[in-house]
Amino acid sequence: MNGGHPPQVAIIGAGVAGLACGRRLSASGLQPKLFDKGRRPGGRLASREIGTPDGPRFVDHGAQFFTARGAAFAEEVAAFVHQNKISPWSFRAQMRDRNGQRPLPDDTGFVGVPCMNAWAAELAKDLDVASNSEVKAILSRGSRYALRLRNGSMSEQFDAVILAIPAPQAADLLADSAPDLAAAARTAQLAPCWAAWCALPSQPAPAFDALRLDDEGPLAWIARQDGGSADPESIWLIHASAAWSREHLEDDPGMVAASLVTALQAELKLDVRPRLIGTHRWRHALVERALGVSFQWDADLHLGTCGDWHLGPRVELAWQSGHELAEAVLSSLAVGG
Repeated sequence: MNGGHPPQVAIIGAGVAGLACGRRLSASGLQPKLFDKGRRPGGRLASREIGTPDGPRFVDHGAQFFTARGAAFAEEVAAFVHQNKISPWSFRAQMRDRNGQRPLPDDTGFVGVPCMNAWAAELAKDLDVASNSEVKAILSRGSRYALRLRNGSMSEQFDAVILAIPAPQAADLLADSAPDLAAAARTAQLAPCWAAWCALPSQPAPAFDALRLDDEGPLAWIARQDGGSADPESIWLIHASAAWSREHLEDDPGMVAASLVTALQAELKLDVRPRLIGTHRWRHALVERALGVSFQWDADLHLGTCGDWHLGPRVELAWQSGHELAEAVLSSLAVGG
């Protein structure tokens, strides 16, 4: 293949799945090129730095924490814990549904240090990641592929292309080159989520640091980002419910922030003016219906897909999908290691 040179692999998307795939390919001697439309890798391992009277603080407005239940991912996590790149999640977490409010099931969680995106940066370390590089088309060049970017430029050519992006985006890009993969991707269903955050007084403190809600209101998740520190203010993160997010998907961000922060204040019984209000809209946030397989790989076309939408809405499942697709790619392309 490719005149005896190592196969060239492009990965579209540098979230957890794309980074896991890239790391496994890199460990076997390949040099995958990752393209991501964001300003930095990580996808929903997203963090914002905000200014406060006590200095800059981070708000994780995507994934709040993750678990490690499988042996392979637990081994990966243990290595990062040893390097102090992630740490156990020690928040007091509760859930509320029609049966009342109670602690979340006992399941050790982990968070990035000092924020979730910092762990994403570690995952991306030593990988070739092109940020601000949204791929608009996959173009066949004989047995190889080139990518057309949003700015109109063309990439170099690749022997294989992996799509580690949300299912609707993957389906659109694969519609012409791999209609069967595209059709399968369209069967997955992802829900949107509006995220909002604000600063509120730390006292009086509620009996929880994070609360998952499963009722009729607009809130699905609220979490105090400082974990109960002695700071005079707490940064609170809000994730709206899928139903509310769908209903208000195209609303003005300021109106969304006002509605969600008002709902948070009512939940916390705090009648004070919040500060540092911000929002972020996740169009493809939560897997509602997964594909049911770990990945897709067409060994003839050298095209594949990975991501949490294959297995379910967990960081570990995104990592598993990318890692296992990389194994299939290495076997298909006859790469050792």
